[in-house]
Amino acid sequence: KYASGEAPCVAMNRQAIVEVHESPWSAKIWCNLGRLDEDTDAIVWQGNTYLDAGIQPGIAINAQNDIVMVRGNASDSNLHYRVGKLGLNGISWGPPTLYGAGSHASVALTAEGEVIVVYEDTDQKTVLQRFGRIRGKSIDWAGEALHFDDGARPSVACNGGMAIQVHQSENFSALWASTSRIADRS
Repeated sequence: KYASGEAPCVAMNRQAIVEVHESPWSAKIWCNLGRLDEDTDAIVWQGNTYLDAGIQPGIAINAQNDIVMVRGNASDSNLHYRVGKLGLNGISWGPPTLYGAGSHASVALTAEGEVIVVYEDTDQKTVLQRFGRIRGKSIDWAGEALHFDDGARPSVACNGGMAIQVHQSENFSALWASTSRIADRS
């Protein structure tokens, strides 16, 4: 056991493990930073710290130690992100920033700092996507969110110049996946 909570999400690179989760008692997001002990294959956690108000967190980290956390709100459908940078003294976070409305957001991050976010629209039957690039402690979005597909509960990951998105059907128990090439949108 490393913490108490719900809805955990984890990301890692060669240097660090970053985990975010909801508090089991209130609409708060907590963050754990850790590293993998290569001798024992155990995770060495460095503490459970309060990060932000919210629910349904998602997290991504790249090889340059850039971090993006996405989350929803308990009281409305607003979605926020925070950009962080892992340094010697932990993670330095930028402010929470509104980027859309919906739920169940997922985020992926390329080595170059390109950000891909997918999430359910407020109708709970449509998947939206947004692309951007980290600029300091914020994201420079390449336009508004776009309709991607019908569906719910999306998730996204990327590696190199490819991304994969998965989601469940809006009406049935089918799962859908698609791949795409990541283009430089700067």
